[in-house]
Amino acid sequence: MFSFFKKRSIKQKNKKLLSNIQRVLNYRGDLLKEEDFFSLKKFESILKKNEIVDEEALEELLKSCGGFIYPQGTLAEYTELIVVSLILACGIRGFIAQPFKIPTNSMYPTYNGVVTNVCEQPVKPLKWINKILLGNTYYQINNNSSFGGEISIKLSDNGKRIEPVYENSNGNVYEFFIGDNLLKLEIPKEASLENLLVDTFFYQDALLKNPREILLEKISKPTILSNGSYVISLGKNISPGETIFSFALKTGDMVLVDRIYYNFFKPSVGDPFVFKTGNIPGLKYQKLYYIKRLAGVPGDKIKIENGQFFNNGQLPEGIAFDANNLKQTENDYFGYLQECGSPLTPYSWPLNKEMIVPENYYYALGDNSWNSYDSRGWGGVPVADTIGPARLIIYPISNHWGIAK
Repeated sequence: MFSFFKKRSIKQKNKKLLSNIQRVLNYRGDLLKEEDFFSLKKFESILKKNEIVDEEALEELLKSCGGFIYPQGTLAEYTELIVVSLILACGIRGFIAQPFKIPTNSMYPTYNGVVTNVCEQPVKPLKWINKILLGNTYYQINNNSSFGGEISIKLSDNGKRIEPVYENSNGNVYEFFIGDNLLKLEIPKEASLENLLVDTFFYQDALLKNPREILLEKISKPTILSNGSYVISLGKNISPGETIFSFALKTGDMVLVDRIYYNFFKPSVGDPFVFKTGNIPGLKYQKLYYIKRLAGVPGDKIKIENGQFFNNGQLPEGIAFDANNLKQTENDYFGYLQECGSPLTPYSWPLNKEMIVPENYYYALGDNSWNSYDSRGWGGVPVADTIGPARLIIYPISNHWGIAK
C-alpha cells in the first residue's frame, strides 16, 4: 500500500515539474540556447516516463531559462489570467452566446430600444439608483422665456410634418410657440418627440391609439396662427419658468443571443431572431445587426388584413402575434400595418396582398408595426445571415429582465 502512495506522489510531482518545463518551452523555446533547449527536452522525456530526476538541477535550469515565465511572478500570473479570460470571452461570444443591445424600438413593447418615459423627476439618490439598475437618464425642459400662453408646436412644409429646424451635438431643435411668441426647444436625439408630445399633452388619446396615429390626425387639422405659421395646438397654457417636458430615457435592452441553436435546428415562426444586414440591398448593405420577429420561412403564404397577420391562412401563435392580432392597445400593441411607415423601396415586400416567402429568405416583422422598418420596407433576410434566437434579457433590471419572449 505504501508503495502505491509513493508512486502516486512521484507521479503528481513529476506532472507539476513537466508542466513547468512545457510552459518554458512553449513561451521561450525559440529564445533558448541550444544546450539549454535540449537539456529541458531531456528532463521532459524522463518525467514522461514517471522516473525520478534531479530536481535541484532542473530548478536551476528553469530559473536560468524561464525569464518572466518561471518563476512566475504576480504580474505574469495576472497577465496570463487576463489574456486567457479574453480569449475565452471572445470564443464564447463568437461561437456560443453573444450579447446584443437593441438599438431601436421596432420591437417595442416586447423589447425596448431607448424608451422615452414621461415622468416626474425623482430625488437625486433615486436617480442614481435608477441609472444603475434601470439605465434611466432624466431630463427636464422648462419654459425659460419671459412670456406665457397656450403652447403649440410648429409644423414644417406648410403644415405637413413635424421636423427639427436644425440639430447639434446634444439634440434636435424644434420650434414651439407660446401664444404667438416663438420658442426653440432642444430635445435629446435619443428621445421620441412623438411619445413626449402624446404622453404629455394627449395621454387620454394614447389609451386607444398609437402615438404616430394620434399625431397624424392632429397634423391633418392644423391651427394657423396670426403670423401664418401652421401649428398643432397642445391644449395647455404654459407660464414662464414652468416645466414643459419631464421625462426619462431608458436604455435599450441587452439580450443574449444563442449562436449555436441555428447550426442544428431550423428557425421557427415567432422566434425573436438576430441577423446580419450586410447582404440586404434594401438596407444599403450596411454591416449591422438587427433583431426582429421571424414571421415567415421559405414557402409560407403570409398576408396582413384588418390589422391582423396571417401565416398560411392562420393567426400564428405567440405572445407578440396574439397581442397585435387582438390589438391590445392597453399594452401598447396596436395591430399590424400592411406597409411600414417609411417610403416604399424597390426592395419592399408589403403585405397588402398574399405573398409567398421565397427560397433562401426569411420574412422579418417588428412587434411595433407602426414604428418598425422591416421586410415590408427592405425585403427578406438571407437565411445564411441569421445569427440566432434571443434567449435572455440581461440588462436593465426591469420587467423585461429574464427569458426573452
